[in-house]
Amino acid sequence: CRRAGGRRCGVSDLGGAYDRVRAQVETSPLPAGSGHVVGPAELAVAATYVAYGGDGWRELGPALEEALDHHDGSALWELAQSYYDFGGYGVYAAVVCADTPPPADPAAWKAFADHARAISPRFGGSVANELLPCATWPVRSSTVPAPITAPGTPPVLVVGNTGDPATPYANAQAVAAHLASAVLVTADIDGHTAYGADDCVTRLVDRYLVDRTVPPTGTRCG
Repeated sequence: CRRAGGRRCGVSDLGGAYDRVRAQVETSPLPAGSGHVVGPAELAVAATYVAYGGDGWRELGPALEEALDHHDGSALWELAQSYYDFGGYGVYAAVVCADTPPPADPAAWKAFADHARAISPRFGGSVANELLPCATWPVRSSTVPAPITAPGTPPVLVVGNTGDPATPYANAQAVAAHLASAVLVTADIDGHTAYGADDCVTRLVDRYLVDRTVPPTGTRCG
């Protein structure tokens, strides 16, 4: 937005505009039409949703402008709903809550959320509390997380985006490091996932799957 300017983005300082709206909705939620309102949770979810794409500022900037200049949260509400409709929440929660042992109870979950909020004031609390039902999920996991090494496999191709907000690049690095045989391809792009979004990554993955061609160690795209 700083490069594109306020005319294209709606605001010139995306982070500053977000923080102003966040401070406002903490005490006075924004009307969003049809009886809906945008509070802290909806605002954070709207911003999270647009971060999945490399050009999400094109949607978030004008939505923040509407909120600041016109006291209208309708565009932010629609963005948040798009995230809610992205997949089935019940199935998502069932998988994540049973995948590894979550915090033991609501009090432990609150401590977890407070820690996440301290690390990331803008999004930590919202991201942590998205799965608050895990605190009282009736089936608890007894799985102890451990690195997967997959000894004896052919080289595993791991792809990580440096600007991925959902599956951070550091996680891709860790996966590649733990596997007995792996090659990490680094995609210097924003957004979630690279296959189909970056031509270089798409070609490398296609060659890996079709021809079993493994890229050289240290390959970068983007």
